[in-house]
Amino acid sequence: MPTVFSLRSPEYPIPDKQLLLTLSAFWCQVLLTNCNNIVILLYISKQTREKTMYTTVNENGVLNNYPTEPQVYCAEYPAIWEQRNYVIQGAIATMFVTALVWVAFAVS
Repeated sequence: MPTVFSLRSPEYPIPDKQLLLTLSAFWCQVLLTNCNNIVILLYISKQTREKTMYTTVNENGVLNNYPTEPQVYCAEYPAIWEQRNYVIQGAIATMFVTALVWVAFAVS
């Protein structure tokens, strides 16, 4: 009589259902993460295309490239903490330039 192998034979044990659920949940998460990354990349590339130059063709077939115009806005007066940062940056720049001048005099 020929030997018939079934899925329930000892050679092919049935894996644990919890393990299968865990593995399937893991691969679903991997798939969702990758799909989400693809959607984000497509959205970023669409935004990049919208911000890049657009091309027109006149009646002679000459291509003209025009940059997209940025949105115009009025500048706001800097906040107190921004003003403090500007003062600190100015003081550091002044000390740096003064040190350069002193080094130039010392070397010459």
